[in-house]
Amino acid sequence: MYKAIHIATLIVLLLNTIGALAGGLLLMYAPDGSLLAMPLHYLQHTPFSNFFIPGIILFTCNGLTGIVTTLYTFAKRGRYAGMVFAQGTVLCGWILSQVLLLHTVYFLHIVMAATGFFLVLAAIALYSKQNKSGTRNPTVLFLSLLMAALIIVVSLTGLTDSEFYSVESTGWKLQAIGQDFIDLLLVTPALLVTAILAFYQKRGALSFWAGVVLYLAYTFVIYCFDVHFNRLFLAYCLLLGLSFYCCLYYLYNSITVPFKITVRSKVNAATGMYFMFIGCLFYLLWLSEILPATITGIIPLSLQQAGLYTNPVHVLDIAILLPALSITGVLLLKNNSAAKAIVIPLLFFFVLMDITIGFLSWYMALKNNESAGPAPVIMGALAVVSTGFLIFNVPGHSAVHEVNHIAPQQAS
Repeated sequence: MYKAIHIATLIVLLLNTIGALAGGLLLMYAPDGSLLAMPLHYLQHTPFSNFFIPGIILFTCNGLTGIVTTLYTFAKRGRYAGMVFAQGTVLCGWILSQVLLLHTVYFLHIVMAATGFFLVLAAIALYSKQNKSGTRNPTVLFLSLLMAALIIVVSLTGLTDSEFYSVESTGWKLQAIGQDFIDLLLVTPALLVTAILAFYQKRGALSFWAGVVLYLAYTFVIYCFDVHFNRLFLAYCLLLGLSFYCCLYYLYNSITVPFKITVRSKVNAATGMYFMFIGCLFYLLWLSEILPATITGIIPLSLQQAGLYTNPVHVLDIAILLPALSITGVLLLKNNSAAKAIVIPLLFFFVLMDITIGFLSWYMALKNNESAGPAPVIMGALAVVSTGFLIFNVPGHSAVHEVNHIAPQQAS
């Protein structure tokens, strides 16, 4: 399998490099795009008046670097897997930049984006072969770098393009912009830090990383289903898919390479009761808005202000998150080992989500020249409490008096 992946990677790199070199040269030789049948009106939304500079970028960043990467991969020299990953990321970034600047998507964009994504996945497989000692976790780092790049593009587009959310209602537009701030300034750093620590297999880091990708899955379900179709729709879908499968990866890893964690029973019980308290609290909060509207037949005010058919947060919480939270709380009271594997991800998810809700409440009130009320304070307090429970459940704390890594063969 490794040999087949290596050969396929070489072929893809070679074809991509030849195409980038030829395309770059043709664009530089004929900046009007005539040799590639590319009219200049493609550039009307870009800072370029012709294709000369894009040709230089294509020739250099995809062509010349492609030559080096292909040669290193052919010779299997040094950290060639990392170079393949970088080449795939550059290609994905190049295509995404074109889509954003051109305000349209062509079939070739899809083909080249798929090529870049293949190189990223191939790099993970190749690095795994290089990393025979098993002291690194490249899967988490490589996928997180790809997600971070996409999040940065998505967030900066929403924050810098004043017309990007123009079709949304005023309230929903403010929430989207506020979420872009959170994604860029809080979630992306959290994703990268936890991924780097997980790459070096620091104790408990993978669990924190799982909390971040769970947050991303939750967030981009909303982007995919409740933000009007725009030129970043494919990026939303890709981020949702990546974060969802990263959550599955964590669960798979927890099953195949489990940790034996012995936490004091009082901590287990307290955490379980806290989970059930949060579940009941938000059930009551959401139902206090939904039940009166159901009885009277009047759409809730918050839904009218958002301009949505249904509230995606209500759907996700009532149908999935809150039941999972309550079940986990009950299992923790029973000292269930499976529940312990998702305690840290859920608690870190709470911390991020509490901060998000508090910030959005404050941000929307600020933009509407209104009082934010008690929401930011309450969510801040919940974030502090969740952080406290998180600390008491982290491997290495005095309440966690035994943490042993169990090899797959021992676990079986």
